[in-house]
Amino acid sequence: MKQLHSFLVFSDLWPFDLKDRAFKALVLSSVVGLTIVFSKHLSLPETALSAYLVLFAVRPGAFETIGIAIALIFAALFAVGFLTLAIMATSGQPALRIPLMFVTAFGCFCLASGSSEGAVFTTAGMIIFEVLSGLDVIPFPDLVLRGMFWLIAVVMLPMSLLIVSQLILGRLPLSFVRNELGLRQKVLDARDAGDPSSKRVLRSFFLTSPRGLTKPLQQVRNSGFLLSSFPQWEALSDGTARNLALSLQNVLPHPIEMPVGGKTPRVNVRRTNDEKTPFSPDIRFALAATLAVGISYIVFLLLKWPEIHTITITTFLISISTKHETYYKAGLRMAGFFAGALITISTLLWVIPEIENASQLGLVCSVVLFPAAWIALSNEVVSYVGLQIALVFLLTVVNSPGPEIDLTIAWGRFCGILLGTLIVTVVFQTFLADRPEVRIGKQLSTLRRRNAARTFDQRGDGEEMLELIDQVAALRRLIFIARKDPTQTPSSKIALDSLWINTNRLFVEIVNRTRPLNQKAQNVPPNSRGRAS
Repeated sequence: MKQLHSFLVFSDLWPFDLKDRAFKALVLSSVVGLTIVFSKHLSLPETALSAYLVLFAVRPGAFETIGIAIALIFAALFAVGFLTLAIMATSGQPALRIPLMFVTAFGCFCLASGSSEGAVFTTAGMIIFEVLSGLDVIPFPDLVLRGMFWLIAVVMLPMSLLIVSQLILGRLPLSFVRNELGLRQKVLDARDAGDPSSKRVLRSFFLTSPRGLTKPLQQVRNSGFLLSSFPQWEALSDGTARNLALSLQNVLPHPIEMPVGGKTPRVNVRRTNDEKTPFSPDIRFALAATLAVGISYIVFLLLKWPEIHTITITTFLISISTKHETYYKAGLRMAGFFAGALITISTLLWVIPEIENASQLGLVCSVVLFPAAWIALSNEVVSYVGLQIALVFLLTVVNSPGPEIDLTIAWGRFCGILLGTLIVTVVFQTFLADRPEVRIGKQLSTLRRRNAARTFDQRGDGEEMLELIDQVAALRRLIFIARKDPTQTPSSKIALDSLWINTNRLFVEIVNRTRPLNQKAQNVPPNSRGRAS
């Protein structure tokens, strides 16, 4: 697993499509810099949060990013409307206000856990909690209400800039599909040309960087474009997809040959589902996340240290994972925290004193955060490091009326981020029971059923094969992350090992059930039963 981990990190930080990654990172860091410049000139509060939301909202496709940006704007509008009613109803009554803070946080975490884009609900919950808790420091509801409406601008400014950048420079569905299909063709061409690095290229692209084409393809169809108009698609649909998949069988890493005991047991998903649990997984997650927020809030009140207000912000922003992901991401957070702290201190000591205006600050932040944006555009194996570097840097350097060099404030914000990270990690590990092998087993069963139900449509077989391979690659990464959790029981480790092997077998089955589309359609394609290589 250590060898695979090193390979995953290296391959994703140095991807096959270097120019595309560099361009996206440049666009993101530029939007972050513009957000800081406009926010400073407009004297908006929480500049750091505005800038961080740019990296927080970005997705592989332009339409997905635009959708998340619009959703975050509506989440901010909802939060402000809810806060107006809440402050009017609980003014001068802490006994009502504080329970309302935690009930709202719990509800937002429930919605976040059950949604594919939980960041939207988490952001809304964070805004509501932070504003209501601000009454502890500023006991003037009218003043808080006036300042609260600036929060709309705090979210709307970066999201508007992000939307404009994606419309002008991002890959819209047609461009995105052309680029992705062309990239797959380049991978195949590298293999056919006998490139000595082709083995690493194939592993890197299909193990660490799967990109789902389902949504953009559907968006292209809805817009009236025909797939036959894409030269890249014509090449892939004429058997290239099958050849590309077949070429992967002998190059994908299989670090777990057999599980402990020498057998490959099947995970009994049905039996595990029948086990009685007091709450659903979404409610258990929301309870654990709300408990972490509560502990952070109590620590903030007890220490009476205003500079560590980042403790609750951090708790909201990182409480978006399951238990087994929490341990793995805790290591990424710590790595990102220390890297971000080192970069931040260096910037405060040697760069910030030379800055004279907000434009220079925005330029410095764009340059400094370019590597963080590069890392954040990776997949979850390493991307959290980039987000954490950006969070530490922005909350420490940017979130003030002007460029600052006060290391006392920086130290307080460092401590708040570190304490929030530790609290979430400990609470999730202690109170959030999670069976990753059950959840992954369900997803594997779903993929098996989809593969068995394929109709081998003349135009859809290659497309469906590519989609299934992407999902198998994502499933491999989930198993890998779950296997890295040292708190897993021996039975869970055996189950995860068997899931890894069964996932590899499913990959071969998908390949063997794919035929070149210029052949005549058959009810059952040849070699429909695959064996793990």
